[in-house]
Amino acid sequence: MSRAIKEPIPKAVVDAVWRKAAAATPQEAHAWMEDLMLRQPALDHYLFSADEHFAPSDSRGLIFLTGFLIWHVMSQNAKIRRQVARKDLDNVQKANQDWIYELEAGASLTRCDLLEKLTETCRQKSLWKTVLAALMEESSIANDLKDANRRLALLHLKTVLDCLDNLVAEPETKVEAARA
Repeated sequence: MSRAIKEPIPKAVVDAVWRKAAAATPQEAHAWMEDLMLRQPALDHYLFSADEHFAPSDSRGLIFLTGFLIWHVMSQNAKIRRQVARKDLDNVQKANQDWIYELEAGASLTRCDLLEKLTETCRQKSLWKTVLAALMEESSIANDLKDANRRLALLHLKTVLDCLDNLVAEPETKVEAARA
C-alpha cells in the first residue's frame, strides 16, 4: 500500500504498524532488518553508529530499534523515493542540532519545552509522539539513558524521521507527474 504522501500518516496507521512490529516473531523482525540494510544502508549504518556511540552498553539497541520502527512505519505507508544518503542524514542532523542550540541560547528550556518545540516542527506528529512515548517510557532500557544520552537519542531519531519524511515529500519527477 505504498504511496507518495504529502500529508501526515494517521495515528491509527502508526499505531497499527507499531503494534505489528512489536508483535513480530524474531524471524519477521530479522527479515525486516535485513530489508532495511538492503534498502537503506546509510540509514542502517547511522542507527547502528548512534546506538554504539551514544547509548550506555546496557541500553544499546534502543536507538536502532526505534529508528527501525520509524523507517518501518514510513516504508509501509509511503513511497520513499530513494535511498537516504549519509549527506542527507548529516545535513538534517546539523540543521536539527543548530535549531536546538538556537532555541536553548534564547531561553532556559525544560525537557518538556524542548519536546514540545521538536513536536511542533515535525510533520509526522503521530509517529513522532509514538517515538517520544517509547523513548520516555518507564522501561528499564529507556530509563538507563541519562538525560544527555536521551537528548542525543532524540536528535538522532528526529533526524531519521525528518530525512525519511523529506524523501516522501520530495516533488515527483517529470516522468511520474506525466503519468498521473
